[in-house]
Amino acid sequence: MPSAAKIFESRGHWSAIERRDRLVALALALAATALWSCSQPIVFTNDSFGYLSSAKFIAGQVSHGVPYYRMPLFPLWLVVTGVPTLDSFKWFLLAQAVLGILMVMIFHNGLRGYSRTAALIATAVLTLTFVPFVYSKSVMTEQLYLFGLILCLASTLRYLQAANVFQLALVAVGVTIVMFTRVQGIGIGLVVLPFLVYRHPQHWRAVSAAACAVSIAVAAYSSVYSAQVRKHSAVRAETASAAEPALSNSVGKYLFMVPYLDADRYFGWRIVEPDNGAASAKLFALIDNKPPTLKQWWAIWQTLDREIGVAAADDLLMRATIEAVIAHPWKAMVLYGYNLFAATYRINSSYVWQHPAVTIDNPRLDQEFKRSGDQSAVTWLAKIVNPLFHTALIATTIVVLLTAGAHGPAWTFCIALYAYNLLAIATSGAPEGRIVFYALPLLLAALVTARSKPWLPVPWAVFV
Repeated sequence: MPSAAKIFESRGHWSAIERRDRLVALALALAATALWSCSQPIVFTNDSFGYLSSAKFIAGQVSHGVPYYRMPLFPLWLVVTGVPTLDSFKWFLLAQAVLGILMVMIFHNGLRGYSRTAALIATAVLTLTFVPFVYSKSVMTEQLYLFGLILCLASTLRYLQAANVFQLALVAVGVTIVMFTRVQGIGIGLVVLPFLVYRHPQHWRAVSAAACAVSIAVAAYSSVYSAQVRKHSAVRAETASAAEPALSNSVGKYLFMVPYLDADRYFGWRIVEPDNGAASAKLFALIDNKPPTLKQWWAIWQTLDREIGVAAADDLLMRATIEAVIAHPWKAMVLYGYNLFAATYRINSSYVWQHPAVTIDNPRLDQEFKRSGDQSAVTWLAKIVNPLFHTALIATTIVVLLTAGAHGPAWTFCIALYAYNLLAIATSGAPEGRIVFYALPLLLAALVTARSKPWLPVPWAVFV
């Protein structure tokens, strides 16, 4: 145990740091973004081609196709940052870096009211594992999705401390960003907004207004989406022209992945069968009954879209998924349980991915992309940070489990968001996927908002 004199001396030094906690967080964020931006190449994957095609369509340019299953916000983000119109990644990369810095500051600001000491430690862990920056140079949705998630998290935590219209508006913005960026975020409003009503029933009108604003945004986009994207020749089908509005037309298609593909590749089971029900029988009448593979999963999408239209195809796969679960309840329980458990620790690490070389069909963009470095190689910084991230994720998971208890509404909300993240993984497939990556800030926030913090080392524990 340190002596009392050393504790008081440490307390004096730490108090000085605490008084400048926001400056410390900003300094860490600036250093991290500079280091990551200078050492990492631009990452452009096969999915990136789809987002760029959608961005061109939104910008009114010639597009090779509209991947309707992509959510709209990231393609719009590409348009706003000038990628398809200026033929450059420059403003996009700058905006992505700014999002990373904002994530650090928003995360810290949401936690500092619970404990400045714990908030600084959590912010340092988040920043030094480069979580807010690992996707800042990727032409992918993750950076924007994580920004929305952290905005939603931090604003809700502040709203729980002091309910006000500004924080509620930020919560609504965060929910909207998450919903419009990835299919996995489509149900987050069902977690966040009811929780706010439960904790502040006297403010139910304000929360209902926020829910209405989000719903109006969804409805407005759905109408535009139905009227414009579905008319594109790439997704046109005889039965699709008069289809009802929808947010993505891919929810059923992603959920179908678990009983169709995951059941076979993890357990060798075939639980999607023609005799499960009417929808399953119709499905197999329209497709070839080939062994489940990722390529076949995509081929089923394309076949159904062509034969019955995008909306009907999504609905059919949703019903086939439900029929498989009903017909094989025990296997479904094991399958989803496995995905849920595996999602707590498995991750296909974003830091050391080695992406294959690609050529962008825009000479200026391709030149910028290739000048930035080799995306098929793992950089020195990624090799260092990768084990740090895994250690942090495993350690925080263990500590949260060991210290679980009645820690109050803020802690409960963090765990609820974490559970939603795991559920989104378990139901949409690939428990080793990069969505697991979003767990770390949620677990760190849970540790900070807990009423007791036995994980804080002496002498820091005396400041809480």
